[in-house]
Amino acid sequence: MSPSEAAREIANAQLVAYNAHDLDGFMALFHEEAILVSLPEQEVLAVGKEAIRERYKARFATPGLHCEVTHRSEIGNIAIDRETVFTDAHPPTDALAMYEVVDHKIKRFFLIRA
Repeated sequence: MSPSEAAREIANAQLVAYNAHDLDGFMALFHEEAILVSLPEQEVLAVGKEAIRERYKARFATPGLHCEVTHRSEIGNIAIDRETVFTDAHPPTDALAMYEVVDHKIKRFFLIRA
């Protein structure tokens, strides 16, 4: 499997777990030393798998949470998703999510939110 194919496969599995609110399945896709970064401000939101787990544990409790990917691209080992995130409490949010995949795990996860 090429790096681009692996990135696409992991990004798709991440989306399925996210929409199912499957925290264990979602976290199984992350590298132990994964990092979550908000762009363009380059704010580090979480470092390490457990810190990411805590952040998404709260997120997955959000009523009506689901994500729709409108476009996906890959370049090398990075998958880039154009997404719209929905919840019951807030208007839809547009975002870009970039997943750097190393050894079939998400090593760096970058978010750009509108």
